[in-house]
Amino acid sequence: LYHPECNALVPVGGTGFDLSALQEVRLKPGESITGKTFVTRKPLLLPNPAAIRAAQSNLAPEHDQAVRRAIRRPDNPLRSSLAVPLATDDRMLGVLVIDNYDTDRDFTPVDVAVASSLADHAAVAVLNAEEYQEIRTLSQQLQHTMTIQQRLLASMMSPQGNFEQLMHAVWTAIRRPYRLLDAQGDVKAMRGIIQDPVSFAIRAGQDRLGELQMTGPVQGVERLTVEQALPLIALEFLKEAARQQERLRVQSEAFRRLWEQNYAAVDALLTQYGLHGVRLAIGLIQDTGVDAVRDVIEHTNIPLMQREQDLLLMMPESMWQTLQQSLPRETRMIIGSPADSLQDLWQELSGVLLLSASSRQLGYPPVTHPTCLSDYPDISFMAGIPDAFRQRFHETVVTPFQEDSELLTTLKTWIFSERSPERTATILHTHPNTVRYRLDKARKRWNRPLDDQAATLLRWAFLAEICVRL
Repeated sequence: LYHPECNALVPVGGTGFDLSALQEVRLKPGESITGKTFVTRKPLLLPNPAAIRAAQSNLAPEHDQAVRRAIRRPDNPLRSSLAVPLATDDRMLGVLVIDNYDTDRDFTPVDVAVASSLADHAAVAVLNAEEYQEIRTLSQQLQHTMTIQQRLLASMMSPQGNFEQLMHAVWTAIRRPYRLLDAQGDVKAMRGIIQDPVSFAIRAGQDRLGELQMTGPVQGVERLTVEQALPLIALEFLKEAARQQERLRVQSEAFRRLWEQNYAAVDALLTQYGLHGVRLAIGLIQDTGVDAVRDVIEHTNIPLMQREQDLLLMMPESMWQTLQQSLPRETRMIIGSPADSLQDLWQELSGVLLLSASSRQLGYPPVTHPTCLSDYPDISFMAGIPDAFRQRFHETVVTPFQEDSELLTTLKTWIFSERSPERTATILHTHPNTVRYRLDKARKRWNRPLDDQAATLLRWAFLAEICVRL
């Protein structure tokens, strides 16, 4: 039969020969009796040794030796031979060769006719065998594909979902090193060292969710396996995003319920996250520390809430220690105290928010490093006073300066700069004498000296002005 992948005629069956030796032969089209018949697509009758030798004149020596070993006769006493094509209307399949070594009768055209009829039947048998093999191969591939599908789907049955389980099913099917990346380029799962990588984009509609990298090339059933896995991986990405959104929503709800002092709801939410009956610490991570904290707590159930540029966290006291060790040194944190009750936790939440707001608006205290709420009892006290009372107190104290914004700004800066005209001037980009002039103007307008008592009163009034909201 002709094998196009090696462009040769290869023995596949016969009788009277040692096939193990004969299958060493790889005849090129046009070579010897068989090759000539294949090229001409016409029967070839060789009735005597002289005609045979002429037809075999271009037979390669190694093929001649293989034929001699196959018939177990080194002298190769071939008396007559015939070869007929195995062909259909549009395709040459191979050649049927019949050799005569032992009989006295040479082949005739009648023998050629019989052989041609046999060849026609053989060609049909070859086509049927090829078709059967294709169907059998396709059936095996489909069965393999169904098995892979079942494994892939089974890997997604866990309620939490698992990239590792899904990718293990892919690995079991095709045994190729892989790396699964999300849209940010972070590794979600990997196995082995990738060489000659090929990449498959993971998408949901127009949204790119990630990328699967594998050692290539990936073809046939292996490629089909990957193509089956891609939508399931995309679904897993979407499930993870949905779980993350739901987790953030529920955790934000814990802060909102705490702010509303709905302690029963808070208790239920904390129980859901395994934080029931433990001492809690609360903290506000500001500005540059937000992304770092998200990386640290990505796989935890710590209640957290994004609040403008801040990340509000609620966790057991022991976890605070671990978190602080994991964060960059420059991270700005405002840390509450451990709370023995939910009422205490509400007080800590109010204090942390007021401490953050006062730092942003008044520069008090300057939060440039981890700052503990317990170091500022005045803030905790002020946070516990209802808004209406604090607002009334503020208006009562600062009414004399209310219409002069420049004077009011100078007083605030002076109070929270340790009442230093020089530091105040530096912050306001003016001269210390200008600050002193404004302070004297404030003293006259208030009609009282700016002594320690007055400074304390102004300090409390400015803190009372801050309206804290979740």
